[in-house]
Formats: sequence, structure tokens, C-alpha cells
Amino acid sequence: MVDVFAIIEVAVYIALVSPITYILLKHGRKGILGWLALQSFCFTRIIGNILVLKDGDNSTAATIINSIGLSPLLIGTIGIIHEARSARHPKLHRGREWCFVLNFHTMITVAMVLVVMGVIHMIDKTQTKTSENLMKLGMIITVFCYGQCWLYVGLSFLPSQVEPSAPALAEGLTLLYGVIAALPFIGIRQVYGLKIFIDDLNNEGNSKFATSKPAKYLLSAIPEFLAICIFCFVGIRTRHLSKLVKGSKYTVVEGVGQGYQGPNDDRLPLQYMPPQQGEGKYEPYKQPYPNQGPKEEYSPQVQQPVY
Repeated sequence: MVDVFAIIEVAVYIALVSPITYILLKHGRKGILGWLALQSFCFTRIIGNILVLKDGDNSTAATIINSIGLSPLLIGTIGIIHEARSARHPKLHRGREWCFVLNFHTMITVAMVLVVMGVIHMIDKTQTKTSENLMKLGMIITVFCYGQCWLYVGLSFLPSQVEPSAPALAEGLTLLYGVIAALPFIGIRQVYGLKIFIDDLNNEGNSKFATSKPAKYLLSAIPEFLAICIFCFVGIRTRHLSKLVKGSKYTVVEGVGQGYQGPNDDRLPLQYMPPQQGEGKYEPYKQPYPNQGPKEEYSPQVQQPVY
């Protein structure tokens, strides 16, 4: 019997590849970590469901591909958070940022490899104890990485992580709100995966919940789809982010654009000159705040007596 839900899922993710590719091209180098991972997630879902249609749910290749699970989705999430943080504060410490991102990628990759190795051992029915331990460790690392996503988002709202005069400040905030909206759906998918894993460990892999098609699509396929749709929405909304960042030579000058308080502040705001004809770039320049004239040095004058 043909799995209608698998056909629908293939069609949906094929349709999602185009907007994600468009977003990837628009966001450019700054967004490659997040959007390329989301594109990979769509391809894994397409290939996995095609194999299910061809060989059924018991297909070894389909089981291995589907066991990858949330790994590409979590990598895409952390990439979007990284892009948002860079947009909200272009002068963040790059070393610390890349260290965190690379560490996250390493943990997710290790978790994915452990789960896949456990699934292979389980399919071959060899080293059952080893396969359980590998999958346990992989699932624990995945849950830890999901918690790190929430932590990374929370840290992004600290005052020290925001530069008020950043040219793409609004776009970065939109991306963060999109991540906040998508993470609960990713969490639902995470809980479903944990439940299935626990059932397998307790030899309840053929329980009603584990074999239920409605549970699979309500708690797995639909949350993943909604998370991807949210990311696509905010990605299209922020499609000009790369131009805003590239179109301004963002420089931080001491006392300029840092904690500016308004017209009564002695410091000047960081402003951007509109692109001149044939230039296409924004040049920063210092200009007094409107209605605030240039400061003059105070020089006391002695009034001459009148005789």
C-alpha cells in the first residue's frame, strides 16, 4: 500500500527547497551556515521519504537517513542565531562567536554519527548493548544542543550584545523572533524522538504509540514543517540584510554611536550618507544631531568699563 503521507511530505519539502535557495542566495555569505543546513534538512527528508515509498518503513537506508533526525535543523537554527547576532552587533568578538558555533557543529555531528552507528548495529542485531549506549549518548548530546539554542537566544538579548546604531538591527531582531517561534516546534519533535527511543529501549518498539501514523505526523512531521515555514518567512522578510551590512562601511568611533542618548548627549550619533550616483556604498560621517549646532569653545570675555 502506498504511503500517502510520505508522498505529501516529499511534495512539501520539494516545494520548500526553492524559497530556501532564494533566501540562501539573498543572505549570501553571512547566512550560509543557517540556510544551507536547512536546505540539507529538506533534502534528507525528501530522500528518506522516497526510500520509504520504494522499500517501505522497514527499509534499512530509509531508517538510517531518518535517524539523522533534527541534526541539520539544529545546525540551521544555530546558524540563523549567529547571523542575527552579527547583524545586531557587527563588532562582536569574532573569535568567541566562531568558537561557540564550531563547538556546536562538532557536538551535533558527533551526536548524529553516534545515533547512525547505533541504528546500524541495531539493524544488524549485533552488539545490542553497544548500539543502545551509542544511541543514548547521541540523544543526550542532541538534547543538550537544543538547550544551547535557547541559551544562545537568551544571551543575544543582553544589552552588551546589541549595537543600537547597527545598520541591520531590525533584521537581526526579526531573525531572533523567528528562532523563538520555531524552537517550541523543534522541542515537540525532540520529545517525540525521545519517546520513541525510550520505547525501543524498553522493547516497546511495536507499541501503539510507536507505530501510530497520526502520532508520527502530528508530533514529528508537522512540527518540523512549521519550524521550516517560520524560518522561511523571517528569511524572506530579512532578504535585504546582506545589502544593509555590505552597503555601509560600519566603523565604531569612540564616543560615536555607542550608547547615544539623544539630542542632549554630547556624543554624536553614527549616521550614514545616502549612496551617491555611481558609488552604491554608504559612507559613515559625523554630523551633529538635528537642531544641535556645532559646539564652540568657551572663551571668557572681559567687559571694558565705560568712562
